[in-house]
Amino acid sequence: MANAVLRQEVDELREYMKELSYQAMRTEMALARMAEGMQEYREQGARTDAAVARLSEGVQEYREQGARTDAAVARLTEGVQEYREQGARTDAAVARLTEGMQEYKEQGARTDAAVARLTEGMQEYKEQGARTDAAVARFTEGAQESREQVARTVAEVARLSKEMREFKNEMRADREESARERQRMNKQWGELANRLGTLVEDIVAPNLPRIAAGLFGCATPDLFALRVVRHFGGETREYDAIVVCPALVLINETKSRLLEIHVDRILDKLGEFPRVFPEFADRRPIGILASLYPDASVVRRATRKGVLVMGMGDETMIVLNPEAAAER
Repeated sequence: MANAVLRQEVDELREYMKELSYQAMRTEMALARMAEGMQEYREQGARTDAAVARLSEGVQEYREQGARTDAAVARLTEGVQEYREQGARTDAAVARLTEGMQEYKEQGARTDAAVARLTEGMQEYKEQGARTDAAVARFTEGAQESREQVARTVAEVARLSKEMREFKNEMRADREESARERQRMNKQWGELANRLGTLVEDIVAPNLPRIAAGLFGCATPDLFALRVVRHFGGETREYDAIVVCPALVLINETKSRLLEIHVDRILDKLGEFPRVFPEFADRRPIGILASLYPDASVVRRATRKGVLVMGMGDETMIVLNPEAAAER
């Protein structure tokens, strides 16, 4: 009895295993079909992408073709306009040609009239020739007298030229002597003012506004002051003269004898100027040393440092190194 039940269970188990095998086979077949479908889907997607790409290319080409068409239409429009303008110019040329033909006809009539007048003129010319011959005879007689007159005139001109040259030489000598005298007087005046301690007020100061206008375009300074004394933070600074312009400030130091150390000292003053005058801190400070006859070596050093130097010219104080004014 127990064996029969066991065989029945085994048979059922076998049937179940067989069914399970069939089920696995069907699953594998379904998976295979699904894999084939997926592959076909991928291929279809690839074909779709290719079609979309070709469509995009076609649209781009259509746009480019439209642009070329628009350009061609524009050129055609320009050609039509040019054709119309050419037609107008042709009409104008024809009108001018017609006018020219009429003028040519009128010119022909005038030419005929001129030929007739020329014929009459030839006769008159012959008569004039006879009169000319008579006049030449009379001229020959007067020519000798004219030659003698010319000779006298040439001699007179030579004498006057000699006198003018002598006069010019005398005037040149007088001008040179006057220039030397003016320079000597300027030098003496400067030396005298220097000895009196008024070099700044008498010679340097009157020229500072002119230099500010000439070198920096500062025609009307905001401030021009001499002997400036500034107290700040328990310290004191003195300046011989300052000229305040909208974009810069000229700071002058005048010395009876200018030394290279004075270049360094005015550079120190320029460096501390924004602290001493905070109200002008936004303006460029420029140093300008002054002396009657500064040494060339001092001028060269000042130029390298961007400091202007004033000295006595032929008539008044001038800047000896204007190139130092270039902004650095």
